[in-house]
Amino acid sequence: MTSEARTRARSYQLAAESGRHIGRQQDLALVLAVESMETDDNPASRAALLDALAAPDVPVQFMPTPARRIGLAAVGRAGIAAVDRSNDGQRLLLLSGDRRETVTAVDLVDIGSVAVARDAPVAAAGSGSGVVRGEVGAGRPKDLGSLSASVTAVAVSPDGEMVGAGDQDGTARVWQQGTQIGRDLTLGQPITSVIVSDQGDLLVGGREGGLLWTAVGSPQPPVLLDTGSSDSVAALAIDPARRAAYAATADRITAWDLVTERPRATWTGIGQVVALSLAPRGDLLSAVLSDGTVATFDTATGREPSARVRADQPDGGDGTGQIAAIERRDDG
Repeated sequence: MTSEARTRARSYQLAAESGRHIGRQQDLALVLAVESMETDDNPASRAALLDALAAPDVPVQFMPTPARRIGLAAVGRAGIAAVDRSNDGQRLLLLSGDRRETVTAVDLVDIGSVAVARDAPVAAAGSGSGVVRGEVGAGRPKDLGSLSASVTAVAVSPDGEMVGAGDQDGTARVWQQGTQIGRDLTLGQPITSVIVSDQGDLLVGGREGGLLWTAVGSPQPPVLLDTGSSDSVAALAIDPARRAAYAATADRITAWDLVTERPRATWTGIGQVVALSLAPRGDLLSAVLSDGTVATFDTATGREPSARVRADQPDGGDGTGQIAAIERRDDG
């Protein structure tokens, strides 16, 4: 069997395995479907990805390694954003999740980050120092503007209305429906994580443990939250209804009360966190760890109410597959 045939067979195997997990372990089904398409983009792998995305359960966001054809990707309920690094170039691909297989492909340069809305077919990408916002099937994404340095993090609010971005110089900015709102924020260190809520809460994390929170457009100055660490802020989550925020640095997660602007809990010794996601009710927080496991915490007690889940990802031969984030729903 030729190398090409083995790769195609591996992709088919992953697609079939993905189908067996739909409805039972939706996060693993999506992991396998994305791995299938990364191994070989063919009708079976694309169908597996659409089937996994359309299932009414837990959507997942990914950041596979740059060595793969799909260098960065993000998945939401309504669509997929991916960076195709084949053919000595880069394209931003927007794929519909409604089984119409609508694809928008746009040539960009130096794509450093992508994000997709949880509940809308809206995506954003950092391209050099610029930020673009696109919708599946809507043609070329809109250029929102440029920051002062290379964009290192982007985020889209769950409803797709707001886009946040941060850069290497520590500047953060928010746009609503393509128009900047509020003033630029300055963290004073390279930005590693950004999150923005439907209500306009902006949380920005930095490489040296800095954490800045603000209500976009508010006359009140932004608040610098003390993480108690000089480690890079790897991931963020925010609960606008409960006025709570969560940040992961090294092997700890810290929870803040945004009313008092003080930490209310710190969970340590849990492993290297690479991503966080909060259930819409705010009662459960999922953390993806660098070893590929997913831990879930009760936000009231900090306890793990269930065993950790391991999503072992077949890697197509190079052993470098990695989950980068998981999105929780109340029913999952």
